[in-house]
Amino acid sequence: MNILIINGSPRINGTTSTIANAFGTAATSNGNEVRTHILNDMRDIRGCQSCAKCFEAGHCVLKDDFTKVLEDHHWADVIVWATPVYLDDMSGILKLFADRMLFSNVKPEFYADFENPVYGRFAPGKKFVLIQTQAAPAGTYKALFDKCTIIMRDTGIHDCHWLECTQLWIQPEAIPGHDQRMIDYEQLAQDLATDICGQK
Repeated sequence: MNILIINGSPRINGTTSTIANAFGTAATSNGNEVRTHILNDMRDIRGCQSCAKCFEAGHCVLKDDFTKVLEDHHWADVIVWATPVYLDDMSGILKLFADRMLFSNVKPEFYADFENPVYGRFAPGKKFVLIQTQAAPAGTYKALFDKCTIIMRDTGIHDCHWLECTQLWIQPEAIPGHDQRMIDYEQLAQDLATDICGQK
């Protein structure tokens, strides 16, 4: 299988990156091809321009560092978005990317009939995983996963999974049990990768 990991964290060695890497390592060891994009490394990026040219072109017409990432969403069988929660939502750079990804992968006739929407451009059978890290307790930001399932549904993906990693902080010593939770979440990420991406 083809596995795409989108890292929306600005901290290359932070909790989000570590857990996303554990997912990728397990997927690779099970014989899958894994591509990882670190959004924070990209400098030539723009948000959606609402030009609607993608409706006719079938893809986003902007050419920047997001272009390859958008293309890889079509290549992938499993799409993984990994993000910390800062201000009650996904990271800013992932939101910037999400706007581009969603708008360019819905169909022009999507809203023609609200009762019977025509879902997006992605091939059927894709899976989505949200790896979400936060300092808050479990369930605090479930709305983020709900939002992502709607985004993916509108592009044609209906099989969505959530790895909620809670009580993690940039100062580990401030939250008792932080280090053990990290170990546990890395293992959960590896197990999830094996379940979703299959074994050799």
